[in-house]
Amino acid sequence: MTAPYLLTVDLGTSGPKAAVVGTDGRVVGSGQAKVSTLFPEAGAAEQDPAEIWSATLATCATALAESRATAAVEPHDVIAVIISSQYSSIVPVDSDGNHLANMVIWMDQRGSPKRIKHVPGYPSRPDTPVDIARWLRVHGLAPIEGGIALTHMRWIRYARPDVYARAAALLEPMDYLTLKFSGRATANQCTAFMSLTIDNRSLGVTEYDPQLVEQSLIDRDKLAELVPVGSDSDRYCPRSPPRSA
Repeated sequence: MTAPYLLTVDLGTSGPKAAVVGTDGRVVGSGQAKVSTLFPEAGAAEQDPAEIWSATLATCATALAESRATAAVEPHDVIAVIISSQYSSIVPVDSDGNHLANMVIWMDQRGSPKRIKHVPGYPSRPDTPVDIARWLRVHGLAPIEGGIALTHMRWIRYARPDVYARAAALLEPMDYLTLKFSGRATANQCTAFMSLTIDNRSLGVTEYDPQLVEQSLIDRDKLAELVPVGSDSDRYCPRSPPRSA
């Protein structure tokens, strides 16, 4: 076995990039791919999770192949996968980890307060001044504009009730890729930040704040299991092979 290596993946709006990096910081292989953005209606911006996963696998394969050619890196030399991504985007998945609809990305405005109030069934005044004050005091942000994870979740609940009912979890992109690599739907205090459901007055939080969850209008069982940042539960296990696209 050669020195340990990390496989790093960065999923941006334009597509994924991957690199094989030594513990000394040397990049020995890399790759990238493109992902299309869809605009199906006014205010909408979506991406196909199947295309994202397929592009991620291809990008990782390119990076690993290059690392083998340049530094004789074998798959067992890669000890961890590190994932980062765009945020404020939501993929609804079922209990088997399959996506139920396109990912609603950060530039989508259908969940903004001025738009979603016209969706049937949406509460007439969901966010009171007291609610806003609590969000700012406990979390640091409030859902006064669209384009954040919580507003996307709300749009899915009220505009796509069929998808919401079937969803086992509503995941940010980095958590979606973690699920695809590991088979487990999780989030942490960092990745779930834009869900606005966590008390950020302290670090190391592993439970959602009950009052913020109630204010969010999203059912607790639609939120991924919250694990500590950097814990074994938050990491890819090399013994679990990635699922195919």
